[in-house]
Amino acid sequence: MTEPLYIELNKDGDFDGVSPMPQSRDDFTVSGQRYYKTNVSGPAGVIDSTLFGLFSDASPKLVGFAGSSFNPQSIARVLASDPLNSIREEIQLTPYVQHVLVFPGDRIALLTQEGGRAQVVLIVNELNEGDNVQYALGHETFAQVRRLRFIRETGVPFAPNPTGVPWAPNFVFNPSSGLLVTNENNIGPIPTSQLSLYPRHQGVYLTVRYAGNGAVGGKLHLIDAETREAREVESGLTTVLWSKVLFVSHDDMIGLEAAPAVAGARLVADIEIVRVFPGDRLRGRYEGGL
Repeated sequence: MTEPLYIELNKDGDFDGVSPMPQSRDDFTVSGQRYYKTNVSGPAGVIDSTLFGLFSDASPKLVGFAGSSFNPQSIARVLASDPLNSIREEIQLTPYVQHVLVFPGDRIALLTQEGGRAQVVLIVNELNEGDNVQYALGHETFAQVRRLRFIRETGVPFAPNPTGVPWAPNFVFNPSSGLLVTNENNIGPIPTSQLSLYPRHQGVYLTVRYAGNGAVGGKLHLIDAETREAREVESGLTTVLWSKVLFVSHDDMIGLEAAPAVAGARLVADIEIVRVFPGDRLRGRYEGGL
């Protein structure tokens, strides 16, 4: 890995996170051939993939970020090159340096809320093959928590109906809320595979919340797929009260049960779900003496 370049950006006022920054290397003063410094004027907030022409657009980069305060409203984002400006990474800007990987074509968005003079410092290295492998080995994959929402506009109750036809909800992703949403009014047992979206051999941790059922407590049922025997694992789930976390095997089913507090009013069920990696559940039970 070559020596990094340091880029110091000073601004009277805040970075807005959306306005392109047209500066080039000619707008910087350079110290020791490594430290680039400039004062930014006017609306500013997005740095292109060449980082002011100092790097190749096609190279992956390791970028460290440092701000001037611990204000949680001041952030840096790595924006992908797709039409939706997908946020690949977001960090809070603090005086502590934090590093993220910036792909070829990615842009950097800076948003500060300092209320006065703002400073952001970038520490940048281009990555070669060995650097990239070393970075990858230190950053393992992680399980995303998924949120699924069932919306019943006309207040049709949820019913588990353990021996009925399995319900396979058709979810549609809502990019503004980040939720998978269905408006179906079906009843019946829901196979775990329809909720987890993970490989069939992996179970999940799951929690449920109802809204619109008022003080009428909803219930959560666990259903065996082979015998269709069911167990009520929790009751008394009044409106906007999350259930305890439940482990559900890859071959299990769950049953939702709740009714609207007002007949015909909207009724909602939310599920948060995360997969359990092989061995993690048994290891946790063993360590807990369960």
